[in-house]
Amino acid sequence: MSSKNYLRLWGVIALLLITSGALRAQAITIQGQVLASSDSTALVGASVGLFDDKGQLTTGVSTESEGQFVLQADLQVARELRISSVGYTSITIQIAGDAQGVIALGTLYMSEDSQLLDQVVVQGARSRVDKMLLFPKQAELARSQDFLSLLQTMHLRGLTIDLMNKQATIRGGAVQWQIDGVPRTIEDVQSIDPERILRIEYSDMVSARYTDRGIGGIVNVILKERLHGGSVWAQVESALTTGFVNGALGARYDRGHHSFTLDYNNGFRNYRKRFAYLETKYIAPHEELTRTEMPEASPFGYMVQNLNLSYLYKPSERQQFSATLRNEFVNYHNTSRSEIAQSGSDPFHRESSVKERSYTPALDLYYANMLSNGGKLEVNLVGSYSGGHRNFLLQDQMPTQLREVQNSVDVSRTALIGEVVYNHPFSSYFTLATGLQHTTAYSLNKYVEVTDNLLENNSYLFANAQGQLGKVQYSIGTGAKLFVVQDATDRKSFVRNQSTLSLFYSPVNHLTLVLKSTYLPTLPSLSMLSRVRQRVDDLMVTSGNPDLKAAQSLYNRFGIYYQTQLFTSNLDFSIDNTWSPILWDATYDATNGYFLMRATNGRYNRQYSISWQGGLNNLWTFLTLQGTVRYDMFRTHTGVAAYKLNSLYWDASVMMSYKGCTLGYSYVHPQWTLSGHTKSLGENSSRLMLLYKYRDWSFYASCIFPFTPRGSEYRSESLSPVIPSTSHVYILDNRNMVTVGVSWRLNFGKQLQLIDRTLQNRDSNESVVK
Repeated sequence: MSSKNYLRLWGVIALLLITSGALRAQAITIQGQVLASSDSTALVGASVGLFDDKGQLTTGVSTESEGQFVLQADLQVARELRISSVGYTSITIQIAGDAQGVIALGTLYMSEDSQLLDQVVVQGARSRVDKMLLFPKQAELARSQDFLSLLQTMHLRGLTIDLMNKQATIRGGAVQWQIDGVPRTIEDVQSIDPERILRIEYSDMVSARYTDRGIGGIVNVILKERLHGGSVWAQVESALTTGFVNGALGARYDRGHHSFTLDYNNGFRNYRKRFAYLETKYIAPHEELTRTEMPEASPFGYMVQNLNLSYLYKPSERQQFSATLRNEFVNYHNTSRSEIAQSGSDPFHRESSVKERSYTPALDLYYANMLSNGGKLEVNLVGSYSGGHRNFLLQDQMPTQLREVQNSVDVSRTALIGEVVYNHPFSSYFTLATGLQHTTAYSLNKYVEVTDNLLENNSYLFANAQGQLGKVQYSIGTGAKLFVVQDATDRKSFVRNQSTLSLFYSPVNHLTLVLKSTYLPTLPSLSMLSRVRQRVDDLMVTSGNPDLKAAQSLYNRFGIYYQTQLFTSNLDFSIDNTWSPILWDATYDATNGYFLMRATNGRYNRQYSISWQGGLNNLWTFLTLQGTVRYDMFRTHTGVAAYKLNSLYWDASVMMSYKGCTLGYSYVHPQWTLSGHTKSLGENSSRLMLLYKYRDWSFYASCIFPFTPRGSEYRSESLSPVIPSTSHVYILDNRNMVTVGVSWRLNFGKQLQLIDRTLQNRDSNESVVK
């Protein structure tokens, strides 16, 4: 790292460690409505009391004719809110010391049995073993153009947001998006009006239910009261000089117990100035060849469109049914042009192109029933089909001839996915969840010379216990996974255990200690197990490996988290150890005279990490500073050779707001990572943003990669003893790229209580050898 970058990094750390004084003592107002969960009738006369940290009642009221209540209290005294009514389960609500202003709880439902409902934590942010509950502040809403930008503004630990491509990950894994507890897509949550959010439940410590799906965390959006009527929204963002468009259009209509939603969104890219430098050595037993590809401007792009129609029927608060029809259309193209210098022969020109198109419809059905004993039963059933075509063409213009390689494949995949989950609270301190997930899928891939039939069955039976022992909250789960895949000649089966443990302890207000341990197998994908061989160029062929073993990993993370209204500090230590990791390796096939790149098992991958994430929030009511620093040590062994790498990552952002205007800047300094014998440098990132909000309109503009000579850049290096290589890719189209956007939303009708429920559960396995 250059001295300039070091100075920039330490400057950011110094800013983030500035303290701003103690929080001022102030009064808070708590308001809400209490209804019976059986029929949504108001509970009149329910007792609502505020208690101090010694359990003594400080003030109390009774709910009024519509079940509503309002309480005022001194924040220094109030620590817990308790709601009780004869014949109903009591609700306990903890109040943290950094809460302020008016706390709107929305509607609370009381069960008629003796089992306690899940506790709700009311504050700016408060953690539990299974989730952290966040109430977006008005300042955060004012700085957000949509839901993803709101999450970025809240700077949640472990969450990475890519606003340019509308994507997100949690600690490197996929995000389980939810609305009122039910899985949905990122497109669904993007359509939410941030002003309608009651609270956000966030978790980077998932239970055994989600480990088989590669889920890194959960974002659950709890909405305020719905509208009896509907809403219409539209959003578009476009670059001024580059093929870059993000758009969305949707409408929702509610009528009684029924709700209908139609939404459309797209992402369009058409870049013309992508450059890819590549130097590769091909080392055979008695010969060595070096190729250097000097890049020329190359185009690539895609058009992704989603059209979704959903229906919700909710006859009561205890039951609901939803059906969602999703349609995804994808068109992708990528062309690479270069002049190749080759040792021992004349240079030649190479052009390769990839074209893909696909259509994926899916029907998602969801049913939930709250039982009289306090348990909850959920059933998901999803049917999906994916059909498409992929064509690869490589042309080498030699001095005396034209050399071609062409691969074409027609793809179809049919899948049926099901899940049954039952969650039962045995007491206020212990809850048990158990469930079964199963996927049956059939893939038919028609290559030029061969047809590949693959049948997949994936079953996962799990149980997860959550509770509290003294001041320590825990979540422990385990599951058995059976994965069977077969083609016309082979059958492969894997039986593996998956287990997870989470411990949570808060010794004092604002301070949290957590421990997260996960044991997981990583099973090979269908393409990795396929015997099909595909020609890449005149020297290389790729293939799967039916003899692959499952990788096994043990991940441990210890966190020390401190948070107040103004200051946030998250310190993490983690060790990720993987045995028999799956990697791509090259060998020389002397019989056929080519290099074979195929999936294989290495000996181990290890990653030791220490990271700190912190920020100063709403400083002087207009300034927010946030940043992350992470140091990683990678150690790998491929079975042939051992490698090591130490790497530093950091990012920083600053945001200033005044009335309806917000100005922000963010910068990411990527790090090198090591897996097997491949080193990769992630994408650099910088963004300057301006936002103005007026009533139902939001106007925004941004400059992507400002003052960056080469725009976005990627680097990688293969340390393979057979095919070592160095790659450098950069995209000039998005350097200093200016985008402008506008969003609009109109709500009409009158309010009633209606919770949004729908399901998204999508098949995603890949069986094509590329």
